[in-house]
Amino acid sequence: MENVIRIPPQKYIHVLDNNSNITRIEVGPSTFIRRENETVIYGPEKMVMLPPRTYCKINNPVLKNSNGELQFTEFGQVQNSLGDFEYRTAEGYPDPFPLYPGESIDGKVENLDIVPQNYSYRFTANRKFLDGDIEREAGEEWQRDGPFTYIPRVEEKIIEKVKAQVIKPNFALKLSASSNLADSMGIKRKVGEQWLVRQQGAYLPKVYEVVVALIQGITLTDKNAIHLKALSDFKDVYKVKRVAGDEWLITNKEAQQHIVDVYEELVKVENAITLSSRQYCIIMNPKDKKTNLNKWGSKVLVKGETTFFLQPGELLQTGIQTIY
Repeated sequence: MENVIRIPPQKYIHVLDNNSNITRIEVGPSTFIRRENETVIYGPEKMVMLPPRTYCKINNPVLKNSNGELQFTEFGQVQNSLGDFEYRTAEGYPDPFPLYPGESIDGKVENLDIVPQNYSYRFTANRKFLDGDIEREAGEEWQRDGPFTYIPRVEEKIIEKVKAQVIKPNFALKLSASSNLADSMGIKRKVGEQWLVRQQGAYLPKVYEVVVALIQGITLTDKNAIHLKALSDFKDVYKVKRVAGDEWLITNKEAQQHIVDVYEELVKVENAITLSSRQYCIIMNPKDKKTNLNKWGSKVLVKGETTFFLQPGELLQTGIQTIY
């Protein structure tokens, strides 16, 4: 082994003192003269250089006090936070820096992520820490919406990158709550609850909001109607109170387009029945317009010329008949 080692600029070596078993660092440019009790165990190695807007992950980083000074053991060995890691950015380390004994770089130098508009990052806390003025608890989840440049932190971990959902006309976004929360409208939701977002434009789901589906509405004309059934007690978009089990029709008189709500079940799409002046039909179980209830067992004769929809529960006895 050479006794004289020239350390070029921006390079370093690790030297082990065999008598004290302490490893120290020697930084260039310098000429290192090795003693009999010393061994060069690493290097000369190039220092880590971080260009602007980059970062790297360092395993087992050295410990520093509040003044940024290195901490040593009573024997003079630099102390490491074993099993831990830290992120170093170009802003915090503008000059090339060496790796102290025990430190290692995890992977390579990476570019900082730029989160554009209509995107967001969801995080979880690895430990309890102070995030600005907010105190985060271990396991807590939160979200940060773009645009911003993300600088990695030891205390947090990225769960996922979220992209905004674009809600077009005659569409709605169906969401589900994975935990108790207040939605974008300030309405409190319970875990497992589902709801629709009907506002057009880009929508970024919040923390604990799970996208179930993007639902397309049904276009209503004079020739069709939709038969719906209530899955629970609720008030629909037309401000009508529905009771679980209720069935009703929505025609183009109520709306030109209808998006099936989370508390509604689409039974089927009804086609209009058209009778000419020489046709008739008999409807069984007709629905009373005043009480909105079916008269079970009753019948009613309908003569043309007319166009109508069969209401829920109504049936044609023998189809459309021709008059004699």
